[in-house]
Amino acid sequence: MAPMIPRLTVSYPTVCHTIDRIRQRGESGAEGVMLWLGRRSECDAGVSEAYEPLYRSKADQFIVPPAGMSALMDRICATGHAVVAQVHSHPQRAFHSEADETWALVKHVGAYSIVLPWFGMHTTAEDFWQQAAVFVMQANGRWMELSNADKDRSCLVL
Repeated sequence: MAPMIPRLTVSYPTVCHTIDRIRQRGESGAEGVMLWLGRRSECDAGVSEAYEPLYRSKADQFIVPPAGMSALMDRICATGHAVVAQVHSHPQRAFHSEADETWALVKHVGAYSIVLPWFGMHTTAEDFWQQAAVFVMQANGRWMELSNADKDRSCLVL
């Protein structure tokens, strides 16, 4: 079976806002997280907004408590959007940790999980995809890391 990699499109201002919010959390030595909300189909995921959930974090972990999940569900219901991607940071290199594998906020087939290194401190909108480790949930329930070529084909900033 061929891998499932929907084309992800996101605006330049949304990428900038995401980096800024994640970096702010990183300045205090903690992971940051943003959720990209939008429309999705089997082939495409279009980001309409960067949403910062209510969450707690430390250097190597973030937790969205029940109140944060409830607020997220309210936002989804109000907009009709879905969570198409989770973007978060790590204190050092970007990879999918065991916690990322287990506790991702999105796990539907075609969902994106994007990890920025060094709390996003050195990431810009221009090098976002080169800096980020990018994973897509597959039908077998496993996260597949995208190669640079896959990111170039499937991850677009407009």
